[in-house]
Amino acid sequence: MAGMSVLNMWGGTAGNWGRCALNLDENEIMVTARKVAEPLI
Repeated sequence: MAGMSVLNMWGGTAGNWGRCALNLDENEIMVTARKVAEPLI
């Protein structure tokens, strides 16, 4: 809906970032995306 395509998603805890796989109990998630279209709203 936002016109973005997700490139990567990584997990982290309280600012301790690394390119780690996501777990269901993550406190923070880093997402990188690319604009591919105009938003639908």
